Amino acid sequence: MQYEGFEPAVYDEEAIADGMGTAVSPSPIDYLRLALTVAQDQVDSAVPAAPLFELGRVQYTLPAPLLALAVSSDLLTMGLANNVIVQIELSRSEQVVKIQIPRKPTEFSIHKLFLDPSGRHLVITSLQGENWYLYRGWKKPRQLKTWKMVVESIAWNKAALLSSSHSLSTREMLVGTKNGAVFEAVLDAEEDFFKSQERYLQAVYSLPERQPVTGLKFDFFPPSDPRKAHIIITTPTRIYQFVGMPDRRGDDGGRIFLGLFASYKDSAPSQSFPVYTLSGADVTGLSNL
Repeated sequence: MQYEGFEPAVYDEEAIADGMGTAVSPSPIDYLRLALTVAQDQVDSAVPAAPLFELGRVQYTLPAPLLALAVSSDLLTMGLANNVIVQIELSRSEQVVKIQIPRKPTEFSIHKLFLDPSGRHLVITSLQGENWYLYRGWKKPRQLKTWKMVVESIAWNKAALLSSSHSLSTREMLVGTKNGAVFEAVLDAEEDFFKSQERYLQAVYSLPERQPVTGLKFDFFPPSDPRKAHIIITTPTRIYQFVGMPDRRGDDGGRIFLGLFASYKDSAPSQSFPVYTLSGADVTGLSNL
């Protein structure tokens, strides 16, 4: 095979020893490597290395201790010890919105904030099992009267929430509690005198170990024609996986996970992973049951 256009201009000066004392000409691969190295050096010298992560200070003085924080879609939301919710749009940080939860700190202690991927729906949870809902633009939060539980995690319907910027509904979502229960729920910010924001709340599963549901996420697949749901639940000691067919009840949100979880009613999921912390070593491992 003959290469043209890659021959060295001066063979004597650019010859490469072949290890046996014989001078050989550089191959096309050698020239290609050299060209790539020079090009990369030029890029590295021209563009300063940017840090992967950067820590910056938000120019806002907190009037009370910070208990919980959530960020989504350019919106920073903070829950303070005096039961004030502070929201700052990061692109317009000079605009600060403060919303008071009508409860005394002795009656209501903020536990966690859950802000959906679109930044429109906020669930405020407490250690007392009382929960509140705030839609973006509201002046006052609304109490979730049927949500009498300590919420530890929420799995939002990310695809549905990001597909429409005008919908007032959270669509179907999963809620994990401190005692290992999982609920399906839908919240709707539409003003309706005959309906509350709580469209429904239904228990769909209870973990056998009864530990807090520390993490919760679901996705529909395949992307081209989603017909199955994949659900991941974590606790302090295990990871659970659920896969099944969701029950479709329309675009307005409906009970779609009840049938899926029903197939696991008599037994725990087939795949779960206990987490062990080895004494004397900073190692945490996962192993199959």
